[in-house]
Amino acid sequence: MTEFWKSNAMYWCDVCKCWLNDTKAARLNHERGAGHQAKLEKKLYDMTKKAERDARAKEVNEIAMHKIEAAAKKQYEEV
Repeated sequence: MTEFWKSNAMYWCDVCKCWLNDTKAARLNHERGAGHQAKLEKKLYDMTKKAERDARAKEVNEIAMHKIEAAAKKQYEEV
């Protein structure tokens, strides 16, 4: 009699964008690997830089809005 085929559970690594077996040993082996560590470090670096850029852009936008509001208030008071 034939056996029923069952697929192994798989785990998706968001850092490396790859599938691996969903076992404790496979995950530990993958996460300790040099490739995963390098990609994780780059991802964290990119996230930090993006947060800095976003904060700077928000600051620039706030300054610009303050200038626009001050000019509009000045023009309104002249009329």
